[in-house]
Amino acid sequence: MSYKEEQKVIRRGFILAFLHEAKGQTASADMLLTVVKGCGVPSYYDEILEAVNWLEKKGYVKTGGDGDTVLSEITNRGNRLARNEIRDDGLRLPDSGF
Repeated sequence: MSYKEEQKVIRRGFILAFLHEAKGQTASADMLLTVVKGCGVPSYYDEILEAVNWLEKKGYVKTGGDGDTVLSEITNRGNRLARNEIRDDGLRLPDSGF
């Protein structure tokens, strides 16, 4: 796996873990960008949107917003993944919290 692909896998995991910890609250893409960068994963806004879209296509999050603001919320399926009840090789969850 290339470095760029590895970063995508890690980025998706941090986003999902953060939304799981948020316990049903929504998070904006700007907030997710801050979280992911704070966890040491180099990221741009467009990469966050790409990760959120991937997570939504897989059924792990649902998105909304008004066009200028993209909001994400974890789904039941996403919570199952965050609790390690199902697996997906397309993301890697952080080892233990943030």
